[in-house]
Order: sequence, then C-alpha cells, then structure tokens
Amino acid sequence: MENFYDIDHPVLGILGGLGPAASCYFYQMVTEHTQAARDQDHIDLVLSSRATTPDRTEFILGKCRTDPFAIMERDAQMLVRYGATVIAIPCNTAHYFFDRLAASLPVPVLHMPRLTVQQAIAGGCRKLNTINTTLAENRQGFFCAFSSLHAKFTRPVMTEQAAAKTCLTARSVQF
Repeated sequence: MENFYDIDHPVLGILGGLGPAASCYFYQMVTEHTQAARDQDHIDLVLSSRATTPDRTEFILGKCRTDPFAIMERDAQMLVRYGATVIAIPCNTAHYFFDRLAASLPVPVLHMPRLTVQQAIAGGCRKLNTINTTLAENRQGFFCAFSSLHAKFTRPVMTEQAAAKTCLTARSVQF
C-alpha cells in the first residue's frame, strides 16, 4: 500500500464516523490533552468520518446483512495512504471487527477497550465497571478486555444500563 506522503514522524489515523459524535469527542480529547504551546506542537492526524457506514449493531445482532467491515477496512487503508502510522477507533462497538481490521493493515490499530483497562489497572484500580451500550460491553469490547487481562469488573445493574442507553441515544441532530 503506497502512502501519498513521505512522513518522518508519527501520524494518528482516526477511523471515525461510526458515531460522528464519538469521533469529534475523541479528536477534541486528543487536542486538549496534548501539551502544545502552539498549533505546530500538536500531533498530526488524519480523520475519516464516514457516517454512512452500515450500522455495526444491526449487523452484529443479525438484523441486517450489510457487513460494515469492507467500508471500515477501505477507510482505514485510506488513512494509511494519507500517512497514518497508527489507527484509533473511537467507536466501542466497532471493536467487534478489531481482529480482522488489524490483520488487514500494515500499521498498528489501537484496541481502545483493552488499553483503557490496562491503564486503569496500572493506575491501581482493583475492580472496574463500564456503562455503555450492552453490545459494546460484550462483543470484543470491554468484557473481552477485562477477561483477557484477568481484571475484575462488575456489570451495571439494568437500571444503570438502561439509563446509559437512554443517554447514549438521546442526543440526535435534526437537519
């Protein structure tokens, strides 16, 4: 795979649009948590935000047959061609496709749930909990990260999970 740019420093590729707000929030957090005295001190990044990617949850649950992987893979390859030296995926549910995606790319792909659990354990957390969509928790997401790292965790009670789902889906924009 040929890069369009000859880059001699790390470039973060963000495979976004899989929940455009998650991509925007992730980019904002990267920007706000980068120690920079001027614009040029920030890390370079390229962002793909293809909101028309078929719904991951519907596919995973068997409610539709349109596999979003091909679009995700093509967009990730585009990020690499534009110079990305590492890929981040802000969407928890999209980590269901992590193994296939990581195997198809010549650059590392960050596994956000696994890295989050590793940081929590390294910071001294003894028991962890997440509140997110049930699917993101269970399918290649946080549950798998907890299990693979032998971390103890508690599942939110159903009322907490229902409240999280309401919060996660309540924000919509009308055009």
